[in-house]
Amino acid sequence: MLNREYDPVKGLWNGVGGKIEKGETPLENAIREIKEETNIEVTHDQIQFKGIIKWEDSSYSGGMYLYLIELLNEFTYQTPKIVPKEKKSPSIGTPNNVSDPVAPDKNYDIKPLNAVVSSTAGKVFYSYGGDDYVCSASAINNDYKNLVITAGHCVHGGKGEGWHSNIAFVPAYYNGTAPYGIWIWNEVRTFTTWINDSNFNQDQAFFTVYPKNGKKLINTVGGNGLSTGYGPNQPNVRIFGWPAERPYDGQIAYL
Repeated sequence: MLNREYDPVKGLWNGVGGKIEKGETPLENAIREIKEETNIEVTHDQIQFKGIIKWEDSSYSGGMYLYLIELLNEFTYQTPKIVPKEKKSPSIGTPNNVSDPVAPDKNYDIKPLNAVVSSTAGKVFYSYGGDDYVCSASAINNDYKNLVITAGHCVHGGKGEGWHSNIAFVPAYYNGTAPYGIWIWNEVRTFTTWINDSNFNQDQAFFTVYPKNGKKLINTVGGNGLSTGYGPNQPNVRIFGWPAERPYDGQIAYL
């Protein structure tokens, strides 16, 4: 849902949903769930059908109808503030630590890779327009232990394009192996300035993932902290990525 009232959001996130009742259409379900969870009544002309998303792996299979609901300014449903305040330029604000890094639980039997790569960094796989693509991402510590940060173009094509589907996060991917498993996306959010204008100053996104075999992502691989307002030039920063354009092939991480 898009709420123009709150600057930290200004993006789309399928934040409500539930089981379709007998005799109920997907559109009617969306309207009912929004009313039940937010006490907001929306009309049919406020809802845009964006497509059907399906996913499947060894643990989960399913699908959902994706709608875009644009709320008017007078509504005050405040979605979780997990992204930094949108700025017109990358100016430095007041430094703020949103979350602290955390190590994985020690009771998980995970064999480390014979490669220099952080367990919190990983490769993203997704589909769009009938083709498959890849990106890079990183696990972020949050209260629900399920958050991933990536680029906006890894979840949405930008101006004139649409949302990606079949998004999956593979922590510490290395040459075809997935030592921590494949984590299937649940909810996604990016900036409206990326969606509407392909503004690379807001080319960022977050998505959550389902638990895997009863375990949560951050408990399994650990999670990076999240800080805002520090500016682009910082010492002692390491960036992991899986470049796929020549001469790279996307199979190993680079630092």
